Amino acid sequence: MDTYPADRPGSAFDLIVVCYCQYSPLQAPLKPMPDRQITSDSYGENSEAIGLKPRPANATQP
Repeated sequence: MDTYPADRPGSAFDLIVVCYCQYSPLQAPLKPMPDRQITSDSYGENSEAIGLKPRPANATQP
């Protein structure tokens, strides 16, 4: 961590603090993800813009 005094008079801050993090990846096995199911609900109100037809409100989930 590095700290620097704020050089501007009247500044709302007394110090500028810069923090550093070290990347430490997890060592976990990779697993395939399940198939995706895309519905018009996935795109909210913009579903018609990508060519999906909205599902009727009384339709059941697949």
